[in-house]
Amino acid sequence: GGKQPHSTSSRGTIASKIYGTYRTLGCTITLYKHTAKTGKVVANKTTLDTLLHELCHHFDYKLLNLSESKHTAGFYKRIGSLRQELLK
Repeated sequence: GGKQPHSTSSRGTIASKIYGTYRTLGCTITLYKHTAKTGKVVANKTTLDTLLHELCHHFDYKLLNLSESKHTAGFYKRIGSLRQELLK
């Protein structure tokens, strides 16, 4: 992906930005490689965390057959566990 989609506040600062997306129908994961404001390359740690985040959504929908993939404490624990295993 290109630059992160984002919104700005009335003061011109970034209010929110999207690191990556997951689309269920086509099973497409998009990772944005450049920061929203400066266009610099996103840090490797952030890219890994974003990929794991989107993969957890995929697992929820495709492997667990959930109708929703919520950002719960357990969701983030799974991301942390995956990261820990990968970085051993």
